Amino acid sequence: MTTHPTDEKLMAYADGELSHQEAVEIEAFLEVNDEARALVEQFQRNAERIKAAYVPTLNSAVPDKLIDAVMSSPTRAKSTVIQMSEFRKSISKNSSMALALAASIALVIGATAGSWMTQLNPTTIQTASIALGPVAKGTPLENLLEKQPSGTELATNDEAKSERLLVIATFRDSKDRICREIEVLDDALGKQPVAAGVACRNAGAATWVVEGAARVKVANAASSTDYVPSGANEADVLQGLLNILGAREALAPNDERSLLDRGWQ
Repeated sequence: MTTHPTDEKLMAYADGELSHQEAVEIEAFLEVNDEARALVEQFQRNAERIKAAYVPTLNSAVPDKLIDAVMSSPTRAKSTVIQMSEFRKSISKNSSMALALAASIALVIGATAGSWMTQLNPTTIQTASIALGPVAKGTPLENLLEKQPSGTELATNDEAKSERLLVIATFRDSKDRICREIEVLDDALGKQPVAAGVACRNAGAATWVVEGAARVKVANAASSTDYVPSGANEADVLQGLLNILGAREALAPNDERSLLDRGWQ
């Protein structure tokens, strides 16, 4: 192989999804390219960590009581199982770190939501308001990330949900990008956080990209029949994301304000 394979192709190799001939070509390339080999090893380490954390849960039987609770729920929303191929398309293809994160989070999604969907076919899993990938211009999330200081709340403009967006902190990553930690709060639950994530700014294009997100387990559900399978532990997922990004200390309010006033320049 004379051309550098894409990061997506390297991820597919790490996942064992390539044909024999393609795998042989990638292996030949990895023998002479230390950077690509290190990236593949990172993909594989992430996959092994997630597998080790969730295989015991996947192999355990689902309690009858849980099945009854889920299937008897009065509301049945649309299911949101995310296929690996669709997940990859939503990740910025220009970021090796984003692709490394995709390998980890896609496995978390598959190991939790996918497993419950296969065994129970529940339809109570809700999609978080923080979508992975580029943030559309003019949306409440883009407005929050681009113009608002930490501690500011904005409505999501989704009339079907009583959710608000909140910036928790601003920091720089290892590439010196501006990144912001965000949460989705549910007014109906006393402003409990229901999702959290991190978005980073592409300075050249003045756009934001959500690099990763996790659903937050909601405490004190209103009814024992309103069971919603939770995602991976949000603190662990977000900490893993911050580690991958090489997050530095949060900016002081004055420093954040100064950057906001200068358009993050």
